[in-house]
Amino acid sequence: MNRELDVITHVAFDTTNEEATIKTIEYQYETYGFKKFVLCGNTLGFRTKGHPPKEFFIKLAKAFSVISQAVSKKGIQCGWWVQPSLKSGRSKDFQAIVKSNGEEHPFANCPHDKNFANTLAQNIAQFAKIAKPEFIFIEDDFSITSASGKLGCFCPLHLAEFSKREGKNYSREELLEIFNSNTPNGFSLLKRFKALMLDSMVEISKLIRSELDKENSNIPIVLCEPGSTDSNGEMTEPVAVALAGKNNVPMVRFHGTFYNGGESKSIPGVLYHATYMKEHVKSKIKFYHETDSYPQTRFFTSAKQMRAIMAIAFSTGFEGTFFTHVNALDTLASSKEESAYGKMLLKEKERFNNAYLTSRLCERVGVELPYTAFYNALDSGDKNPYWTRFVTLLGIPYTTKNSNIAFIDERQAKHLTESELLNYLNKVLFLDGDGAKALCERGLSKYIGVSVGEDVTEGLFNYDLGAKEVIEPEFAISALSKKMPPTQAFCVGRNGKQYSLKKNSEQVKTITKTFTFDDCYVTDGATFYENELGGKIVVMGMTLKGNISQALFNYRRKALTIDLLKQFNCNFPMVLFEPNVHLICNKAKDPNEAQFEYMLSLINVGDDNLSEISLCLPKEMQNLTPYYYSKADGFIKVDFEKADGHITIKHLLDYCNFVCIYFK
Repeated sequence: MNRELDVITHVAFDTTNEEATIKTIEYQYETYGFKKFVLCGNTLGFRTKGHPPKEFFIKLAKAFSVISQAVSKKGIQCGWWVQPSLKSGRSKDFQAIVKSNGEEHPFANCPHDKNFANTLAQNIAQFAKIAKPEFIFIEDDFSITSASGKLGCFCPLHLAEFSKREGKNYSREELLEIFNSNTPNGFSLLKRFKALMLDSMVEISKLIRSELDKENSNIPIVLCEPGSTDSNGEMTEPVAVALAGKNNVPMVRFHGTFYNGGESKSIPGVLYHATYMKEHVKSKIKFYHETDSYPQTRFFTSAKQMRAIMAIAFSTGFEGTFFTHVNALDTLASSKEESAYGKMLLKEKERFNNAYLTSRLCERVGVELPYTAFYNALDSGDKNPYWTRFVTLLGIPYTTKNSNIAFIDERQAKHLTESELLNYLNKVLFLDGDGAKALCERGLSKYIGVSVGEDVTEGLFNYDLGAKEVIEPEFAISALSKKMPPTQAFCVGRNGKQYSLKKNSEQVKTITKTFTFDDCYVTDGATFYENELGGKIVVMGMTLKGNISQALFNYRRKALTIDLLKQFNCNFPMVLFEPNVHLICNKAKDPNEAQFEYMLSLINVGDDNLSEISLCLPKEMQNLTPYYYSKADGFIKVDFEKADGHITIKHLLDYCNFVCIYFK
């Protein structure tokens, strides 16, 4: 375990004042020990002025060279942040990206325009020839759909190429009508259209690499993954490989952070996509996390929140961080004004490194939260699985890979093939109301045991704030009360729907029932059914989309869900009592090499300090002993108590802090 986390930090530089940038870099080196810097020139103003001329990149390169040579004497490496890329300002010589409504983007150029692609590639190569950067980062707006919107570019060049591929002339209006039809044909055509968007990005990436290779084929190019990567034909992996070329290992800074602040409880969801990519990328790629507190001030995001974000990334096996902690305007002043992020990393780097060193020897286990990139990316709201917040705040570990227990939402229920759905329906499967309704509409109700009706909270029942959802005695095992808040419990703008559930078989068991304030039965709230495939299906009539209500998040539903998972013989631990503790469960691939069997990362994303954490353990963990681990001290026993398959870890876990516990 002798590897170290790779920390690359970001500094803006001004071509008119190289000395100020040198002082900023030296200050951060002396204060925090940072040795790798990505320098970003002041270029975004060209969005309003027009595409920068070749002379600008030459001027930028000369300034970079002065800075890089000055700091290299201290062993500091400097790379270049390519910004702008596509959103570089308009020019009469280039085709603009065209949105689905027919409007040209005011400052984004189309990568399918060979003239623009050649110009961008040559400017990057010209910069590298003069500046000689150690590495190059391509900004996270390097994506068509970052400018066009989720469908893609409808410029004349793309329309002509797509018509050629299809053997049929299509206008923008014709394509939109088909894309918006929500039919299999519409989705199929849209997938082929997005394949063209992907090809455009891969081709411009190959051109950039080819031009740079003429100067130096050993300069790595890092892709800063756009948030729109999946709507751009799932571009991350193929574009990263194209940018790397033959002589470099592909590198990606994967997105997953707060911009302009956020709620701590949403942190696990922020890292979902990065986790998905870590578990599904096939190529050998270096994984760097986007540790960006934009606008890099605690007026928006606290250093403790960034600590929690980084803890999740490194517990997922990320090997480096692109650490953006200083505002771009007057970086020396910003470095001195906002020191909390740098101090946090300096303090926590050893713990982060321990998490990385050990998690890379593991694979995640937990309930399966699947992601269908094409369809999830079409969602105008939450692109993560709708179960993500529920599972993570209840302290249930998840994986995005195949597991014997899965939680799916309406997007999988609507769009997976019947064969794929049957694979889910023969395992332990949790469905919310929308997911179950979609399966019924596809004629698969016999496998889930119920028919899903209409929303019972419409009408006067919506105002019955004395209503309740009651757990049936058979399933009320750990909950201290059988009564839970109903779906419509007061929670303005954050409630789900409650569909009626009608049993299709006498074998269906009722888990909960919904009643009015005066105990009149309304509908079953949740059901359980073991189907003919051997699948064990839990249907919750309440819907998840946009649901952040007390009906969904309460101690009794947490206890009920954990009891159900225990009955299904889950092979992972869960947080028993405490709310808002995100649990990552890593199982060692080779316990002899790792020197442990399980690594649990516990991240407190709640606002309260916890004096202890209680876990229920699967049978395979109940005879194991918990330890801390550090590279310096090795394994040290944890203070704990065990009883009845549960373990209480005696460890103070304060706000947005984390601890890694190793069972061996």
